[in-house]
Formats: sequence, structure tokens, C-alpha cells
Amino acid sequence: MEKIDKDELVKEIKAVFEDTFYPGDNLIVHYSPYAEQYPDYEGNTVLAVFKGKKWQELKRDEKLVYNYGAFLTDEARRYYLPTCMLLVLEDPETADVLIDLMFSYLVDKEMDVSEFSEVQKKCIDNFVTYLKRTYPN
Repeated sequence: MEKIDKDELVKEIKAVFEDTFYPGDNLIVHYSPYAEQYPDYEGNTVLAVFKGKKWQELKRDEKLVYNYGAFLTDEARRYYLPTCMLLVLEDPETADVLIDLMFSYLVDKEMDVSEFSEVQKKCIDNFVTYLKRTYPN
């Protein structure tokens, strides 16, 4: 099996997900009755960080990408997947929680990848292969 080069994988992710359609502000976080009742509700914080942002705009210092994935809808998880993939590749020590999340989403098949294009699926497969080789445990 040929080794997957990290720099090439970064380029591939950026290219194949470049034109991914933003799901819309109403499909970023799951609805919760707590959102209106409690201004400090974490889902509101997550929405404030992600709302209106393209996946390319999120940065590694926005810890919400690592910590609050449970609040994101399936549409938002699919949309922000390339952000997560790039963060894992660019800063694996900081993204250690994200690595576990990527394993559960992509390796353990908790994320439905059927809505991705064939090119995107191939890129995801390359990323999973890279994860398995780099983090065998």
C-alpha cells in the first residue's frame, strides 16, 4: 500500500471540499428549548462561533471545533468535516480529542458519508487511511 503524504492530503482536502455548500444558520446546531431560556446554554455559544462561517474560516484556536461537536447537526458536521480533518493534520497534539472524534465518525462509521461526492469520499478514505497508519491504537 502506498504511503499517503500529509502535505498532499492537505491539498486534496482543500481542493475537493472547496465549493461545499454552507447548510444555513438554522442547520448549525440541534434545536433545544434551553437555547431561548438560558443565554449561557452551550449550544448558543457553539452557534455564535459557527454561524455564518465557511469551513475554511475556522481556526485551530477556536476550541469549539474540538469540544462541542455534539451540538452540531449532521449537516453541520458534514460541512465542517474538512476543517476537522485539516486541524488533525496540521496540529495533532492540540487536536487529540478531535482525532478520537474522527475515528468514531469515519472509522467506526458513525457519520453517514453517502451525501459526499465520490471525489470527497475518496479523500475521506485517504484521510482515514492516514489516521489508521499514523495512530494505530
